[in-house]
Amino acid sequence: MLISSSVLLAPFSTFFIGGPSDYYAKITSISDLQHAIVFAKDKKIPFFCLGGGSNILFSDSGYRGLVLHFAHNTIVHENSVYKNIKGKYELCGSAFAEQLSLNTIICDAGTRMMEIYSFAKNKNLDFSIFSTIPGTIGGAVAGNAGLPQLEIKDIIKNAVLFDIHENKTIEVSKDFFDFSYRHSIFHNPSIANKYIIWSVALELPFLESAKIDEKAKRYMKTRKEKQPWGKTGGSFFRNPLEGAAGMFLEKAGYKGRKYNGAFFSEKHANFMMNDGSATQEDIVFLAREAKKSVFDTFGVELANEVRILNEYAEILVL
Repeated sequence: MLISSSVLLAPFSTFFIGGPSDYYAKITSISDLQHAIVFAKDKKIPFFCLGGGSNILFSDSGYRGLVLHFAHNTIVHENSVYKNIKGKYELCGSAFAEQLSLNTIICDAGTRMMEIYSFAKNKNLDFSIFSTIPGTIGGAVAGNAGLPQLEIKDIIKNAVLFDIHENKTIEVSKDFFDFSYRHSIFHNPSIANKYIIWSVALELPFLESAKIDEKAKRYMKTRKEKQPWGKTGGSFFRNPLEGAAGMFLEKAGYKGRKYNGAFFSEKHANFMMNDGSATQEDIVFLAREAKKSVFDTFGVELANEVRILNEYAEILVL
């Protein structure tokens, strides 16, 4: 496994923002992960786990450590192992998975959500509601991604974690994750610094592939009608108990509001966008201004859903 230095992080984030990481490793196997962790320990540097980068805003200064970019993406179904080869999942071996039901698939954490949708559809398993969500299944589990109708917590059966300190994998049930709205136990630094999500088992409902395809097209149509496309991290703020974050932002006058290269979308006020020239500093400035305005006007406290990281991968509080 090659460990590279001074790798720009912007291309690994859907915001397309981020300076260089001191070190970078692409992880495709447990041995890759073990080697990378030993490297970080020897160098006495921290490491950061990266999946699809769909809800991360990196620092303009980059990261002072080792980025572990998880790209392992095999899927197990009916004791058969499938690997993504040039964009298509092909049978590459067998694996014994005790009591693996016909509607269960085991996905490596680095598997993209759209890849899971395509694979599952071919097996008449319905993952359509998650087909429009960017990123990887590992990140989706850590953030309990989903739509109002269904969240990851509703389909996950169990997971395999890598224990960093014990240097081995362990299996945990879904209860381990302590799921809530857009939250899991992996938001707790003490857990995130001890375990890494390696693979997850998903239980999906059976449905004819043609009907799955129809559902996915409806979800995509709705998303295109209501949400913008471009350099964005998706919904920037979580919906508070008082209502939709986008509604409060729009009423506070932030729909279309711009600061340097950062702006709130004209289509959906809760989508922070990068026009191609934005920095993390631009986005943080505009987000802080919007958060304060919503609180001053409505008494509603907004919490960001996007993780804003400083150069040591510490989460910034707006």
